[in-house]
Amino acid sequence: MLERSLQSALADFGANGKKAQRQSLSQKLDLWKQFHLDRASERDLHKEFVVEIHSILLSSLEIRNRLAHGITGWSARAPGRSENASISTELNDKKIVVDYGELKRITEQTGTIASHMDRITSYVFEPDKWRHSDLHAEIRKMLYRSNR
Repeated sequence: MLERSLQSALADFGANGKKAQRQSLSQKLDLWKQFHLDRASERDLHKEFVVEIHSILLSSLEIRNRLAHGITGWSARAPGRSENASISTELNDKKIVVDYGELKRITEQTGTIASHMDRITSYVFEPDKWRHSDLHAEIRKMLYRSNR
C-alpha cells in the first residue's frame, strides 16, 4: 500500500514514472521528501512534517528489511513473564530486537501515512496554505495515538 501511494505521489509531482518504478523504496522516499522540501520552501511547518514522516517511513523500511533478511531468533511471552514477544535480527553487522509493541506501532504508523499520502502531497499544490493548516496536526494525532 505504501509503495503504491508513494508512486502515485511521485506521479503527481511529475516524476518520471518509469524511472521511479525502477528505484528502490528508499530512493523513492528520498525523492518524495526532496520534492516536498523544494516546493514548500516558505512553509516551514510542512517541511518539518515531511522530514518527520520520512524518518518514520525509513524506520519502517529498516524493520521490514530486518524481518525479510535478518531474523536470527524470536521469543514469545510466556505465562508469568513480563517481557513482550520479540524478534531478534542482525543486518549489516547490527543486532536489534524488535518487540511486538514496536512492530505494531510502526505498522500502524506506516498504514496511516500511506492512507494520507495523497493529502500530504496535495498540500504542496494548494495555493492557499492555510486551507489545510490542521492537516499536520490531524495526521500527527493519528500517528501518535497512545490508546491503541
